[in-house]
Amino acid sequence: MPPCPCSSPPPSRWGVRSRPDADPSGTTGRSEYYIDRADHVRFAVDITGQHPPDARKLRPFDVGISDTPCAGIQPWSTIVRAARGTSAFPIGLPPQTISRDVEHYRYRYLTVQTDKDNLEVIWQRPAWEYMIPIGADNATPYQFLAVDGGCINNEPIEYARQHLAGVLGHNLRKADEAHRAVVLCDPFADKPDIGFLADAGIFKTAGATLGALIGSGRYATADLDLFTDENVYSRFLVNPIRANPAGGVWTAGDAIASSSLAAFMGFMCRAFREHDFLLGRANCQSFLKKHFALDRKNSLFNRWTEKQKGDAQFLPIIPLMPSVSADLPIPAWPRSAFHPETIRDALCTRLSKFTEVTVAPVLGIQSHPIAWLIAKMLSGLEGKGVDEVIGLIRQSLQEAHLL
Repeated sequence: MPPCPCSSPPPSRWGVRSRPDADPSGTTGRSEYYIDRADHVRFAVDITGQHPPDARKLRPFDVGISDTPCAGIQPWSTIVRAARGTSAFPIGLPPQTISRDVEHYRYRYLTVQTDKDNLEVIWQRPAWEYMIPIGADNATPYQFLAVDGGCINNEPIEYARQHLAGVLGHNLRKADEAHRAVVLCDPFADKPDIGFLADAGIFKTAGATLGALIGSGRYATADLDLFTDENVYSRFLVNPIRANPAGGVWTAGDAIASSSLAAFMGFMCRAFREHDFLLGRANCQSFLKKHFALDRKNSLFNRWTEKQKGDAQFLPIIPLMPSVSADLPIPAWPRSAFHPETIRDALCTRLSKFTEVTVAPVLGIQSHPIAWLIAKMLSGLEGKGVDEVIGLIRQSLQEAHLL
């Protein structure tokens, strides 16, 4: 199986561009640095568990994965940890420690515009003295804490595009010429909130500011612009859509039950997760039948008979077999499937435990009278804190028409 790009969250990595006057050894002649906190890992994965990749044939920056023990190949737990790091929403979920070969960073490059019509690939030159701990060498694994949860490069489109087209190549875009494409499944390609929002003050605006920072870091505008261009057939977008029970159509985050409460509502109720899974299955079937298509003149259909093509101008790239062609039903909207009062006891227990494990370590002495006093004060606020959380969940449910 070819190496598959997998987004992995940020290390503290120092780098510097090559300069004509720099020492080729990369140890002197440099005084300007930058930090790149968005990283990625490329995996060559044995999905069968019986045919591990040949470590000798892997590219020097690939990580081979297999459940079959083999020299130079890592177990599935490695890619699982990377996936957890990718999904580790800051503060909400614990970070993951990622360990990788420091030599991988020799193979990082940038594309820069040299003039109006030309691009050039240049190698990044890591500042090794900051990446390799004192007393270690380049055989020592490079470690960092990974936190992401969709906050940084949530849609690593460029890695997939370059894997198909090459670093300086491009994919043909016309419907009768395209022969490879990037398919993006994006549950949150939402319509924007248009118009001026009243200034609610510095503290109440903080949440909106954080949301804007996360949104701007998730993807490159130029990438998504091509997905929304109806004349580009080298990129396709799969987006949730369903009928609004009250009439009309919901799309993107509005169409899925787990999108509210900053996309954490799915943790609250299994019915929300089941709805979103079934809706996603029906939406993907519709995508394959109606949208994932090319012009009948495309060379992909050269072996189709005229009977198979019929009269349609656009033909499906992946035709559905008769056994799966019947339209799947849209699941019922899970209104009233969850009531926040049902988790009051669990919230009280959680907040009490949080108080217990945080107060004493901060003061450094578990039996200190001040620690006891602060614990008592916080325990008195637990009930109010639980009320606030339940009120927030209830408001989110009402706004999503789930309550």
